[in-house]
Amino acid sequence: MFSAWNPGDWLNSVVAVSTMFSVVVAFSACVSYVLIRIWGHETDTWEQTGRMESKTGAEPPTRRAA
Repeated sequence: MFSAWNPGDWLNSVVAVSTMFSVVVAFSACVSYVLIRIWGHETDTWEQTGRMESKTGAEPPTRRAA
């Protein structure tokens, strides 16, 4: 039984929680690795899909309201 006044119980609890946390992190890292291997790295970044500029660097012409 767990006793709040026993330092050994506290140590066992910290070890158990740390172990469970590391298992969850390792599992999520493995899943992420597999998904990246399946679909590849995401190469579509904001710099590539941001507002496109013309080759001259000028602003595109705007339409006039009717």
